[in-house]
Amino acid sequence: MKKYLTLPVLFTVCLNVSAEIYKWKDENGVTHYGQRPPSSQKSEVIEVDTQAPSSTRQIPPAAKEFADGIMNAEEKAADLDCSKAVSNAHYSLEQMLENGRKNYKGGYIDKTQYDQAMKGINSLMSSISISDCQSATGNKKKFYTCVSSPYNFVASCGEKHPF
Repeated sequence: MKKYLTLPVLFTVCLNVSAEIYKWKDENGVTHYGQRPPSSQKSEVIEVDTQAPSSTRQIPPAAKEFADGIMNAEEKAADLDCSKAVSNAHYSLEQMLENGRKNYKGGYIDKTQYDQAMKGINSLMSSISISDCQSATGNKKKFYTCVSSPYNFVASCGEKHPF
């Protein structure tokens, strides 16, 4: 995954400064963040103010907290399920494409960052498939196992298991 996107661009595109962000604690007291609320636990919506006070758009603190939570989240154990892994990865990458468009239009990333991120995300999306998952070994297999869980994010799985 590292060959497609650099972490700063991926990190910026992961942020959707205009989306609802959910925050919850699991039974062990570990804080989690996500774009979808968990079905089995109570969560809170984090309000994100998308209006920056100056002409230079800064990422709001709540959005930065969300992104930090994604990248530093403890990986949730999962069994390899190629169908789930591909579905979860594609869903996350589609969200990143949409977030990238919003962040570009909102002035959070420039045209060069946007073009680089979109090219990388589209390339990665086209390479993630059930057959690729089934033949994966090493870090790529670990990546697919990681994204088999709906609680793991494609960005953090790619950072922890680069291929």
